[in-house]
This record gives sequence, structure tokens and C-alpha cells, in this order.
Amino acid sequence: MNKAFVKEDDDKEPRCPQPEGCGGPGIVVPHDTVDAQAPEAAVTALSDDVLYCLDPACEVGYFDPWGATIPATALASLSWPKDPSAPLCPCFGMTREDVIEDAERKDPSRLRELIAKSEGPDASCTTRTPDGRCCVTEVRRLYMRYLRPDTEE
Repeated sequence: MNKAFVKEDDDKEPRCPQPEGCGGPGIVVPHDTVDAQAPEAAVTALSDDVLYCLDPACEVGYFDPWGATIPATALASLSWPKDPSAPLCPCFGMTREDVIEDAERKDPSRLRELIAKSEGPDASCTTRTPDGRCCVTEVRRLYMRYLRPDTEE
């Protein structure tokens, strides 16, 4: 078959550059986040399109579509899952262990409190988390994962 009629791969999604990175996809990060998290000198090496690598095992924090990177260790703060000991919520300190404990006790009160706080003026997700996203989605997912169904005896 003539190559003129073969469709090229449309997967143009930027990937975490290898060999220092994992080759996985990233998520777009707001400029406020990058400015708050990365050293100024490193930020100038990146293009306007910056992505965060979510792979916990990957050493890359930020990267751009042209292969420039900033190591995760250079960021102002690491968060879960890149740092398993870091809080899921850097704004209010909720940890993975807190969420699992609450789910196992079937006590959503701390989760509800976190949701309310995350909508208030003290939440600073855009600048306190390397990915610029609010933790509530991940906290809810983790809570539901560890929620134990009632057992009847």
C-alpha cells in the first residue's frame, strides 16, 4: 500500500520525556502553580505549555512538549502520590492515613469538613500543590475505595 494513504499516528499528546522521565502523559498546569512551585531560573527554560507528571515513580516534576524538564525534587513542595508521606491535602493537612481510617470507620465527617474548607478562602490549591488541582476528587476516590460494606451476620 502506498504510504500516502496510510494514516499517521494522531497521538500528539505531550509525554514525559525519556530517559529522565517515564514516557507517560502529563496534566496541564496553570502558570500560577508553576511560578509558585518551581525555581524562577528553571521556569524560564520551559515553554508556555507546562505539564505535571503524575507518575509517583517518575523523577520529573514539570515538563513541556519540547522536552524541557524540572525535577520533582526541585519543586517547592511534593504532594501525594509523588511523596507517599506527604499529605493528600497540603492546604489542610489531610493525609492518606486519615482518609483510610475515616473510611474504615464509615465516618465521613472529616471529608465533609475538607470539602467545605476547599470551597473557602483558606484553600490555596493552585499554589500549594504541584499539579494545581484541588485534592477533593482524590480524597473522595480514596475514601470510597476503602469504605467497608456492612456485613450481616
